[in-house]
Amino acid sequence: MDSRITRKNIRKQKNISKSSNIKNLAFTSISSTALGILGIGIPDIFLFTALIIKNLQEISLSYGIDFNNDKEKYFMLMIIEGALAHESIYEVNERINSFIESYRSYDIDFQIKQTSKTLASELLYLKFIQGIPIVGAISGFYDSKYMNQISKYANLKYQLRFLKNKL
Repeated sequence: MDSRITRKNIRKQKNISKSSNIKNLAFTSISSTALGILGIGIPDIFLFTALIIKNLQEISLSYGIDFNNDKEKYFMLMIIEGALAHESIYEVNERINSFIESYRSYDIDFQIKQTSKTLASELLYLKFIQGIPIVGAISGFYDSKYMNQISKYANLKYQLRFLKNKL
């Protein structure tokens, strides 16, 4: 990609990321709905989590960032927590922005616990309902909603990070 920062380059960067997001969103919706119709809820937690991570990895690669290190894993965990947080959204957002600014020290074990708590509070009830055949198909809508929410937030933060690194 051209090293200059122009609207065209920023749009191109967003479009690369957007195409993989659409594929992941479609797969999430189809798989969650199918598992919901069959009444399979708990195994979908692992599938959905893997899809979230895959989506974040593809977003990071679209912005030219390697995801195979602990700092990047920490950043991805913060993004998941930030996208799904309700009460603590300002606090999490501030932590992410400060991390982008300074790449300060980090505690990945703490972040794993925080992200796990946030995911559990958002998804546990939904996955319980997904275990009920036919009614569980509703979870496909919510999984898509959460995946979209995480993707949009991730794109926003990766774009901010990309621009900060370029300036």
